[in-house]
Amino acid sequence: MTEAALSIADVSPAKAEDTISLYGWAIALICLLAQFFGNGMVAVFGVFLLPLSTEFEVGVSQMSLGMVIYILVTCLSSPLIGALLKPGRIKLIMLSGTVLMACSMLVLSRASSLLVLAGGMVMLSISFSLYGAIPSTVIISQWYERRRGRALALMAMGISIAGFTLPPLAAWLLESMGWRPALLILGLCGSLSLLLVFLFWLQENPESLSRPLSSVGSMHKPLGQAPEKDSLSGSERAELEASNRHLAKSSSFWLIGLSFGVINTTLIVFSVYFIPYLQSLGLSVVESASLLALAGASGLLGKIAIGWLADYFQGHAISLLLVLQAVLVSSWYLFGAVQSYTAMVVVLVAMMGAAQGGTVPLQPYINGQLFGVARLGKVTGLHALFLLPFVLPAVPLVGYFVDSSGSYQVLFYGGSSLYAMSLLFALWARVQKS
Repeated sequence: MTEAALSIADVSPAKAEDTISLYGWAIALICLLAQFFGNGMVAVFGVFLLPLSTEFEVGVSQMSLGMVIYILVTCLSSPLIGALLKPGRIKLIMLSGTVLMACSMLVLSRASSLLVLAGGMVMLSISFSLYGAIPSTVIISQWYERRRGRALALMAMGISIAGFTLPPLAAWLLESMGWRPALLILGLCGSLSLLLVFLFWLQENPESLSRPLSSVGSMHKPLGQAPEKDSLSGSERAELEASNRHLAKSSSFWLIGLSFGVINTTLIVFSVYFIPYLQSLGLSVVESASLLALAGASGLLGKIAIGWLADYFQGHAISLLLVLQAVLVSSWYLFGAVQSYTAMVVVLVAMMGAAQGGTVPLQPYINGQLFGVARLGKVTGLHALFLLPFVLPAVPLVGYFVDSSGSYQVLFYGGSSLYAMSLLFALWARVQKS
């Protein structure tokens, strides 16, 4: 890597473009790995939910508060982390996150009380924020211009790949050696892998390759350069060029934040309760994790398709979001009528996975279009706060109704209603943009 970087200045602009383009895809793959061990690790929470409830002699609703801790800490720390993501700091911040992840998984695997377990979740949540979605999104947006949608989709594929690989692996480790060794192995392997990759291969932006890109003109761009083609109206452009203190006056900021806040809430609730729901239908933990893996595989295809469509239909990303939300409203509603495990469960899981996966790259893509790359970290960090009013009551409430009624219908009918709410927010934003 070092020799390639040093030699770029000595070759032709065409050759330099090829070198930077190849390295740029490597950057996208590194960010994919960060999502795999970051947000993707949330997918295994449901695997450990029942064993932890048994170990500490508490109900599902009480143990699900661990996910509430994760969400609360992540949301509250995201604005601060987004503001800290300045040039020259991002790599150091991400490296510190990998070290904290190793420490937190060690604490979790050794926990002897709920208090220690909660402390480990706080540490783990902060570690995910330090190396996860926000810094990765900023890096991708600094590397890519024309192919940003595909690059963001490639990055987000890490969550889907984790979704169909980590739950079965975690379930196998759980049944083979118990939850403590399983957590420790997952955590140490993940943190060590990320530490080495970040340390030796991560570059924050194309300028790190020791060549200005003004003469290259490829799909990449220098740090802070404005998009070559802006699809915003004159009034929106004037608004977005204003000081950051006027961000709160933007209706798009609030509507997009609320829409994705609801989407991400439903996705988190799904990841917490879906495996226990499948077990209630008579499936084993391994069979349930395999079906969750199908959702992850479908999400992978959804991310690829939406990333390509976002680049092809530039300026229509919100319309793509509306289509995905309509699919999610209908599929979650149909799931509420399922009483036993049938082929319909498999079909609905595939539909939900593809549509939910497609929403992941759209959030940074839409934010980049509306608010600019220079403010992407700040906006994404602030948007994390929009999760709180929805997810804090949703996770324990679903657990409460499950414990009291033994039925998971509230999960799916409630999820369908939440997706309908997010669709209305996005539709309002689309009308305002038009």
